[in-house]
Amino acid sequence: MTKKNRQIRFAIIEFALILLGLGIAALLNDVTGRPQIHSVKIKGNRYLSAETYKKFANLQDKKALENIELQTIMDRLNKHPYVKFVDVYFSGKNTCTAIVHEKSFTSILLYNNRQFLLDDNLSIEPLLPFTNNIDLPVIENLKTKEKRITSKNKDLLTAKKILYSVKLLNGDLFSEISEIDMAHGGDIIVRFTDYDFQLILGRGNEVRKMVYFNAVYNRMRKINDTRIIDYIDLRFEEQICFGFKPKLFSYLEKQS
Repeated sequence: MTKKNRQIRFAIIEFALILLGLGIAALLNDVTGRPQIHSVKIKGNRYLSAETYKKFANLQDKKALENIELQTIMDRLNKHPYVKFVDVYFSGKNTCTAIVHEKSFTSILLYNNRQFLLDDNLSIEPLLPFTNNIDLPVIENLKTKEKRITSKNKDLLTAKKILYSVKLLNGDLFSEISEIDMAHGGDIIVRFTDYDFQLILGRGNEVRKMVYFNAVYNRMRKINDTRIIDYIDLRFEEQICFGFKPKLFSYLEKQS
């Protein structure tokens, strides 16, 4: 074998070893290293679509996912104001799944012509476009001198106390509450979804008053027609006062 032939042979062997090494490295990278992620699946979402979350975290296309790590995906999604925490795992070849655990929102706050979502811990988050499944009680007309509302606002804490007590007392009654009007420090008024009357709570002993009203509410559900009731007033100590609609009351009397 000539010297030239030996050089060619060694070059071929060297080239083959390089290709083999690259193949083994790629295989090890795929098995034990950091697999390439080409797509991300979002699960657990309720308030926003999967595409909205992916757009926020820049996880929409293959190019954006180039060399991305699971921790990076988790960190990006965790920055979303609706997200409490995220679990991320590999779910297939070049695919990972992110399970989004959203905050449990309990009410909507109207303040300075803007809408916010409140959770159990009074975390205040802006209500974003394309939000779904937000059939929640509305809190409005807080008394405050602050330009920016905080979770320490006294009216906000009172509204939360009212909602929390009702939620513990009676889930059906809680689902009926459509609005809590804090009246800028005046008499608190509660309005309902399926009833025309309003509940005047006044100020002070709000939890005790809601316990009283819960007992009344359970009896009222047995009444065939509550349209004659204009309001229920709980401002007076240990008294429940009913206001009736005179015209409708007279009409129903004639029909009976």
